[in-house]
Amino acid sequence: MNPDVRKLIGVYTGDFGVFHNVREILKARGIPFVGISVGEEVPDTVGVILTSAEEMDDIDFEPKVPLESIEEAIGRALCLLAGKTQFEWLTIGIDPGPMPGLAAIGDGEVLEARTVGSPEHVAALVGELARIYGPRNLRVRIGHGDPLNRNRIINSLLDEDRLVEIVDEKGTTRKTGNPDLEAAKQIAASRGDRVRERFHLTPTAGQLKDVQRLSRIASDNRITISTDLAREVAVGSITLAEALKRQDGSKKT
Repeated sequence: MNPDVRKLIGVYTGDFGVFHNVREILKARGIPFVGISVGEEVPDTVGVILTSAEEMDDIDFEPKVPLESIEEAIGRALCLLAGKTQFEWLTIGIDPGPMPGLAAIGDGEVLEARTVGSPEHVAALVGELARIYGPRNLRVRIGHGDPLNRNRIINSLLDEDRLVEIVDEKGTTRKTGNPDLEAAKQIAASRGDRVRERFHLTPTAGQLKDVQRLSRIASDNRITISTDLAREVAVGSITLAEALKRQDGSKKT
């Protein structure tokens, strides 16, 4: 086997329910893996095996990680694939937007990339990744574009006392099927300027009108939310669904 080819996670278990759960999480996170049947020889492409605690002694292979917690076992396996027992630095790159792109890099090794549901969800996911990978140090690097969504993300991260840097996004966009995720990887690999204070969130008139436009789309043209409600949505205080409910309720009183 070519030594430059990165080895894969192998999943060994006779429990279909366990295998299904592990497979779905690995697929959702874009992590390549190989399923290994009971009695099958381990392919030479495999560098670490995930298996249930009960089956640890059933397969003669090292290293292997017990699936007591699937997420943490995957994090441990990725660390071992990188030849480490613990990452010195876990760097999270964020391409800001209404659905931010996020990439996690452990000591220069790309571990995973995801799209996040909203700016405010980033802080929770960063906390989850910190727990999964257990690095000695963690930093978050975020692109400088889309200031409103960027600042929403930064404020939520500073509330969690995270080390945050703003990175110049110039040159991070790639013509790929997932440009936001590729940009997040580039941002994670680029040095930025440390952020120490929260930002004031000030949506533009155009952004407020766009939120109102989205409210009409979401309500099949029945409701246009007020400017005040649009402002709350734009800064992440409430969701669009909550704003629509409030606006609809105010019409009935």
